[in-house]
Amino acid sequence: MDEVYREILNKSPIGYAYHKIILKDGKPTDFIYIDVNEAFENLLGLSKKSVIGKKFTELFPGIENDEFDWIGNYGRVALEGITLNFEQYSKLLDRWYRVLAFSPERMYFVTFFVDITREKNIIKRLETTLKKQQILFYNSQSAIAYCDKNGSILEANDSFLKLFGYDLEDVLGKNIDDIVSCPTNKDKVIDITKKVFIEEFVKNSDYRCKKDGTQIYVEIQAVLVKIDNNLDGCFAIYRDLTKEREESEKLEYYSFHDELTGLYNRRYFFEEVERIKNGRSYPISFISVDVDGLKVINDVFGHSSGDLLLKTSASVLRTSIRSEDILARVGGDEFLIMVPNSNDKIVENIVQRIKLSFENYNKRKLTDIYLSFSIGYATANNSNEIENALKLADERLYSEKIKRKKEYTDILLEEILVKLELKDNFLSVHCKRMERLLEKVESFLNLSDEQKVNLKLLIKYHDIGKLLIPEELLLNSGTLNEDEKKIVMKHSEFGYRMAFSFPKISQIADLILKHHERWDGKGYPLGIADNEIPLECRIISLLESIDLMANGTPYHRVKTKKEIIDELIENKGKQFDPELVEIFVKVLDIA
Repeated sequence: MDEVYREILNKSPIGYAYHKIILKDGKPTDFIYIDVNEAFENLLGLSKKSVIGKKFTELFPGIENDEFDWIGNYGRVALEGITLNFEQYSKLLDRWYRVLAFSPERMYFVTFFVDITREKNIIKRLETTLKKQQILFYNSQSAIAYCDKNGSILEANDSFLKLFGYDLEDVLGKNIDDIVSCPTNKDKVIDITKKVFIEEFVKNSDYRCKKDGTQIYVEIQAVLVKIDNNLDGCFAIYRDLTKEREESEKLEYYSFHDELTGLYNRRYFFEEVERIKNGRSYPISFISVDVDGLKVINDVFGHSSGDLLLKTSASVLRTSIRSEDILARVGGDEFLIMVPNSNDKIVENIVQRIKLSFENYNKRKLTDIYLSFSIGYATANNSNEIENALKLADERLYSEKIKRKKEYTDILLEEILVKLELKDNFLSVHCKRMERLLEKVESFLNLSDEQKVNLKLLIKYHDIGKLLIPEELLLNSGTLNEDEKKIVMKHSEFGYRMAFSFPKISQIADLILKHHERWDGKGYPLGIADNEIPLECRIISLLESIDLMANGTPYHRVKTKKEIIDELIENKGKQFDPELVEIFVKVLDIA
């Protein structure tokens, strides 16, 4: 029977060795191999013959330097009769072993062992992979939650908690559908969760809700997890696409809308024309509206005022049409309205509402801008007439625009004067006094009819450029510094540019530019002298100076007639035309 057991032991795949401990001064210092089996030989690569009778330290030199005290631990087994069952790595052998050691009698011990290096390496690789996955899970920019097969959240990374606005304890054990769904789409969210357990992978994009109720647009990926073909749970992965969605919607919106007014744009309007062309919406009328004076407003007041004009006009138009009508800004100052299922009466009523809305707006003076427009309309009874109807509406609009141009610019010019007088209430009376003074001297000046007209216009509009000068400088009763003076002096250049926008005064643009020049060349802005200065400008220079001296300014007291005459004579050939001074002195002296 002993032979049977010995044969079983020898053929066992588990390494076996029988040892005797060696003592020195009562302490274990080594051990001798008494017996080993074939598995021992295979595991350690040593033959039985080379092992039996050899010391442990002879077979494995340096083993005493291993981190694990093999001799000391086996000595305890042999001397104390304890049993050890352990796994240990040997640095010398670079192997992992699982060892069972026990003592059948004092001074002797048996070891059974297997090489578990491969198993340990697999575990190490698995642990490394798991750590990498954990690092990926917890540090991912994507919001990730792991749920069990019932949808309850078992883990959630920081990105998930941050995206949805929760703390970890708020979500653990909670159903993910309750955490991320919105009141308006919960059923849809539940369906997605059910779908992943059927299809194993789901990807889509939709709205989800944060803890505070804020809606976010996310890309959703749900991945089923099976271990050994048994369902374990699923990963729910979210990527916040809210900004991308907003940008996409913005691009889509502006592909069919005008950015400034919010109305439909030209592209949308004519796509709708094509869409409705073969429908049943006839008769279809087209109303073409053109805002008057946009270029003038832009040139005089700047593009911000022009933008306000367009936005205000769009708002007024929007309130004047029916809900089914389509209003679009199709050009810089052009708007088109498509009126389906209309007739002459319907379209004329809409046109009248538009006109009335503009009139009411101007009466209420809700902004500083005067609204004026030209309008044309035509009707198509079938698809073949649409192109002609659009063309006819346009032609009627431009015909009206040509007729209205002077009327509008004249109204706008008077509006500008009113605004200017509100900024500088001295201007109106100043101009009227100059007109009266001109009447007294005009017969002595030998002026042509054209010069007389120009001079009267120049008196009224010479300071129009002051509209663009900051009010605090115009109304400053103290002394202006050099930089402020330079700004105020710009008014003649501003007025020059403004005049070209108004047919009524475009002929005096050059006179407005030069009305502050001096006979001696020390004026502004050009610094021209004597007869280079137009006669009208030399005359208004005297008219302005005499009126200011006679009536005073915030900077100078009122002067007597004698003091005025002395001042004119003093500046003859300097500020003023010498010949004109003689005429004005003569008239003043008579007066």
